[in-house]
Amino acid sequence: ACNGEESETVEATRYEFKGEYETAYTFVVVAMPKDQEANIPSEGTKVFVTTEAAPVVEPEVKEATATITFDNTSKRTIFTASQQVWEENGIKVINDKAYSTSAVADYAKPARFYANSKITVEAPGNIVSIVFDCNSSSYATALKNSIKTGTVSVSSDKVTVTLTDEMTSFVIEKLSAQVRMDSITVTYYLE
Repeated sequence: ACNGEESETVEATRYEFKGEYETAYTFVVVAMPKDQEANIPSEGTKVFVTTEAAPVVEPEVKEATATITFDNTSKRTIFTASQQVWEENGIKVINDKAYSTSAVADYAKPARFYANSKITVEAPGNIVSIVFDCNSSSYATALKNSIKTGTVSVSSDKVTVTLTDEMTSFVIEKLSAQVRMDSITVTYYLE
């Protein structure tokens, strides 16, 4: 019998029981003789067991890549003298005037981000890498010098930032010089 439930007869020396995870059970085991007329059953022995913990199921993580382009101002959802917001393919780029003495630039193809501006890139999942497609190698160098988070590399007019910390928002607090960009490509994980 198990936890006072009805008994079960098993003709084996081994018994597999499937109960609830992380639950304590008490079994009473009685040996039944083959010849019940000549022999009597054994006294019941209590066996205490606790089932194992439920297995941990890791969520499936999918990698996604999305690009936001600055080819026209139709992707700009907010534009004031102190802030502009661009949105495309689930990626959001926020340009705050921050420490700049100049108002936010009204340019596309490429977009202009003035010196001392704050740039935030947001994605719908944890960002793995960001590729900034700058308009020239000099803008790429200026951008590289402004980035304080992650591993940064420059190849011609592209700046690649690889991140190891989990973040859905990447911030460049203060651009060291004006930077122009054609696009930003973000690779991120979705759960």
